[in-house]
Amino acid sequence: MEHQVEISDLTYYVPDYDLEGLIRVSESAGAAFVLMEYDDLEDKYCRNRYDVIEPHMSIATILKGVDRYLEQGSENALFVTFAVEDGKRLTVFDGSGKNYTGIDLGDLELGENLIYGLLIRLEDEAYIFDEVLYTDGGLNKQSWAEKVYEAGEMTALLADYIQQFI
Repeated sequence: MEHQVEISDLTYYVPDYDLEGLIRVSESAGAAFVLMEYDDLEDKYCRNRYDVIEPHMSIATILKGVDRYLEQGSENALFVTFAVEDGKRLTVFDGSGKNYTGIDLGDLELGENLIYGLLIRLEDEAYIFDEVLYTDGGLNKQSWAEKVYEAGEMTALLADYIQQFI
């Protein structure tokens, strides 16, 4: 699979992008959502412990909360799960129901508490996407997302997923 687009190059003006569609498909596929905020001291996005998207929330509540949160400033972001690996199987939350096997992950290491996904920010009335690895610290430790630079074929899958909501 040849990939020409970098995730960080994908920027779409709000009226041209169906963020609601991406969230709805991701939610129906079982993806998790995490509200993040940029930490200047750590130089990375960390989980916001005060504004939380709970699994029991309705999709309408999630959509309203995400819009409000992103509009508060470009230091705020939404993390959306795209892929996890449980040691035996790779699960991709793209809504296709496909069984992905033999995918080249490049330098990406997935596993317990390591989740591949996208970070969505709102800046100058445009959605900006980043390809990230989310480290889940659980209830007692901080969770954060760091930019991914080489995710093999996962980058192409994620780019295709993002672009289907244009």
